[in-house]
Amino acid sequence: MAHLSTLFCYGIFAYAQVAAAQDIEYDITTGSGGYLGKYERTVKETDRGTETTTRQTLQIRADDTRPRTVISERTMLEVDGIVSRIDLVTKTGAAKAKTVAIFDGETAEITRSTMGDIRVQKLKLPSDIRFDNGAGLLAEWSPSQRPEVRFHILDPSAPRLEDVVYDLQSGSDADTQTVRRRTFVDGKLFKLAFLTVDETGKLTAANQPMFGEGISKSSTSRRSGFRERPPSLVESVLVKSPYRIPASAMNKHLRYTFSLSEPIKFLPPQTAEQNARQTENGFTLDICDNCGLGLPTHEAYLSAARQPTFWLQSDHRLIQRAANRARRNNASDHDVMESLSRWGSRRMKVIDFAGHFSALEALKLKRGDCTEGATVLAALGRAAGIPTKVVSGIVYSREQYHGVSHTFMPHAWVLAYVDGEWKSFDMSLDGFDSTHIALNINDGDPSAIQAAHQMAALLEWGPMTEVRKRPKN
Repeated sequence: MAHLSTLFCYGIFAYAQVAAAQDIEYDITTGSGGYLGKYERTVKETDRGTETTTRQTLQIRADDTRPRTVISERTMLEVDGIVSRIDLVTKTGAAKAKTVAIFDGETAEITRSTMGDIRVQKLKLPSDIRFDNGAGLLAEWSPSQRPEVRFHILDPSAPRLEDVVYDLQSGSDADTQTVRRRTFVDGKLFKLAFLTVDETGKLTAANQPMFGEGISKSSTSRRSGFRERPPSLVESVLVKSPYRIPASAMNKHLRYTFSLSEPIKFLPPQTAEQNARQTENGFTLDICDNCGLGLPTHEAYLSAARQPTFWLQSDHRLIQRAANRARRNNASDHDVMESLSRWGSRRMKVIDFAGHFSALEALKLKRGDCTEGATVLAALGRAAGIPTKVVSGIVYSREQYHGVSHTFMPHAWVLAYVDGEWKSFDMSLDGFDSTHIALNINDGDPSAIQAAHQMAALLEWGPMTEVRKRPKN
């Protein structure tokens, strides 16, 4: 059965106004009103400068286990009006990671530390970089004079620069405005969210689409901590399929038709198994063993897909040892990936739906879900010298899962360049089929995986057909 990763603990609060010097508190709820937790921000003056600390505490009930709390803390140090440092700490159960970004005006040096592993990456910052997520721009923005606002932000956890665009939605009134927030990476739509802003430009609520149930943040009404049983994360991301796909068709050529619930342009990636074509208000997908052209094959792309990252620590000795064992006997790249998939599956002994771990964390903790399975397999492949990418999207399940059968659910797997072509490998489901719908290609970072869940929420399902060759007369 497919593992899930709801990733409620990442990316929910990218819209906090850290520029305003005031303390705030918000409730975090699901689209149906289920209480997930709270978000707090405090601002204080220190001898080093102005420190803005944000904390999110989520009460997570994954599967039928006891509630589990995930805490993320982000501290920004501002000196003379200029942000000089960001500290990001994430805790999921016993796992803890810290990311520190230090700025010198033109560059950011970002360090991520977890389980004894330390990684450093530098990024050049654009001139329009903002650390208040556009809060200052919202307060000054006049949509009648300037239809949209565009700026860059830094996601230190990836690490990655993202291009953000704000524009006003129809239906706004004099007291409140609904602002659409689109985030782009490499020119492609990455995320979508909606903000409610009052007449002073202050953010009063944020609504984030998610596959299954969306997530909202609004002014708090709870002051005494957790008092309600949180919704089951697994049940929250199961979406009943609009059609039943016969087992006999799941490995055949399937064609899906989608429109989008928002007036946006979004086209899923082209993979070796997936061919995506834009339509007037959506797209069609052909998925089969050889339907697509695959990812790029030039050396620069392949070389980048072999490199270690913050989330795919392919140069760590634990991962290197497993890759070296799989490389024995001069096995083909395809056989190496299959061997690594079996080894990783045996190592990951505990299914854990809460949070998101890097490949190294997952292997040391021996736990995770399909997203950890994908990051582990991608890192193992890179350690063996095989270019890999993580794929995030959704997958179909015929079997009954938490009382519901014939559902689509979030899922992640791996694309690997083996024996001269890109092919999909799924460690969690023991194989790829034509119900795997790819929405995002990434390097295993949580916000990229969560972005795929956001885009999946915008899909409106049209017809699905099995494509067959015309019989010869």
